[in-house]
Amino acid sequence: MRADNGKEVELFTFTGDQYLVSDTFEVPKDKQFAASKLILETPSGGDGYPNDMQLWGSFTERKSSINTKHYPIKNFLGANLHPWDMDSVQYPAKYKAIIDLRTTMLRLYSDASADKDSATGAYTLNPERRGFYVERSFASLKKDAPWIRSHICYQNQSLPIKATWTAAGKKSHLDFPYGSDRNDPLTYSEIAKDAYVLATRGGKNKNLPDYPVYIPSRSWEPAQQLIKGGGFYDIIEGGNEWNAWWAGLDGYLSGPQLGVAWSAIYDGYKGLIKNGGAKNADKNITVTNGGVATDKPDMLFEIIEWAKKERGYKTNGKIDLPFDVYQFHCYPSSEGQYSNSSGGLPPELGMIPRTEAIVKVANKYADQVPVLIGEWGYDVHPKSTQNAPAYSTYTAEQSRAHLAIRAILGFAQAGAWAAEWYRLYQDWPNRIYDSVGEQFATMALLRQMDDSAKIIKRTLVGDYFKQLSHFGDFVFDEAVRNDSVRVLKFKNGTKYLYAIWAVENVSINTKTNRPVYIERKGDFTLDKKGKLYQFTDEGNGVMSVENFKGGTVKYCAKPVFILVDE
Repeated sequence: MRADNGKEVELFTFTGDQYLVSDTFEVPKDKQFAASKLILETPSGGDGYPNDMQLWGSFTERKSSINTKHYPIKNFLGANLHPWDMDSVQYPAKYKAIIDLRTTMLRLYSDASADKDSATGAYTLNPERRGFYVERSFASLKKDAPWIRSHICYQNQSLPIKATWTAAGKKSHLDFPYGSDRNDPLTYSEIAKDAYVLATRGGKNKNLPDYPVYIPSRSWEPAQQLIKGGGFYDIIEGGNEWNAWWAGLDGYLSGPQLGVAWSAIYDGYKGLIKNGGAKNADKNITVTNGGVATDKPDMLFEIIEWAKKERGYKTNGKIDLPFDVYQFHCYPSSEGQYSNSSGGLPPELGMIPRTEAIVKVANKYADQVPVLIGEWGYDVHPKSTQNAPAYSTYTAEQSRAHLAIRAILGFAQAGAWAAEWYRLYQDWPNRIYDSVGEQFATMALLRQMDDSAKIIKRTLVGDYFKQLSHFGDFVFDEAVRNDSVRVLKFKNGTKYLYAIWAVENVSINTKTNRPVYIERKGDFTLDKKGKLYQFTDEGNGVMSVENFKGGTVKYCAKPVFILVDE
């Protein structure tokens, strides 16, 4: 065991000569002390895991003196999208709909294979090789919608790297050079240099070296421009879900390997990779880790311990983590993104407790590093593993809208920094996906209604997002009630906002293994005078409002708001 002062004490040694035999032991009294962790090690110093381990006895959690920081509701109105979803040049109606939605953060998937010439390694970023104007669109948003944070997720790998896997007859989710050492920082040199170029172009530092820009060999190809300090990126992310358990050993990075990769992308592994790492191009740009496909805190724990050993501490005493914001992906089924999931749960039973656990670790062990929920959302198709069900008098669309708003309010209460819904638009054209039961297929906030992308409509959950943006500047203050009935209090200056709703009673259908929702309804008394706001389903993006004289408020699954001056 390791005491909080760093002292380690060996308790017992197990030799393995009693395979499949259990053993019980007590910690000797002279070795009992306040501890933060129990360590299992093999003789070589690696991790050792028994088949089953149970700890019992008295346990007192050490109270943290760290106060959870809370962020405004508007931080949680972000979304994920692709280059063809926001091209202001080719799809102006889609671009305009983004602004009208009042979303506050856009996480854009930018593919390395489309951003570099495979023969020369020169950059093709505006437009990228498929013809989409990502940078120009983000630059336009800085003028047309300055409230939107731009977040570029530079995912996958370039074509030359992919070719090494093709030649070896392999496939990988990650596509790093085949046969390379994933514990070696130099393995990630190319993406580290790509991150440096992205920060050079989209950051605000203009005093940086030149980099290769693609020179068109055909007259019809658009010219590429050398840009420095363009200021159109707020957040840079290298990679996406590199802990891809579904891709097998060829497509999976462990915690320490992720630490190496993220460190290369962050600052060139503390300068080891010349002209590598986003921070070395612009120290003020925000860098997030490549979002992980796990909503448990284990990965963050691994990175914290890795960073202490390999990156050390900053001059201010904080751990030198390889990111400014920790990003994880969180979905509503009981098992998140895992394949045995069987339908979405209310956020209070799934996503919010998982977020609370990660925020707690970030606060207590990682110097309060901000926590970003980079992907989350509900489908509406009844066969999806991440669906919001139709129940009571609610359609699946209504159910999803209610659950989504409650999740946003819960994320704000938990102390997360921001959240980005997956996705803004579905793959074109949206209408095809209405009958697809795969997870993520029916998760859009906006819908393209015609083949020419001139008619765009908000889904009901998208419209609720816009309605909630009216209270975007409010910050969580306290939980008045936090059980099966939620009454959360938010503050903005001298104004207070009470959000009130009830959590469904949920059971599991033993035949389908899917959650069954039963709505709770009742009355809550609030002795405050103000305005009562309620979500509307007409699609006009505006809440209904009426005077509230104090007294009884009827609650149900659909949140209501009361705005008061105190």
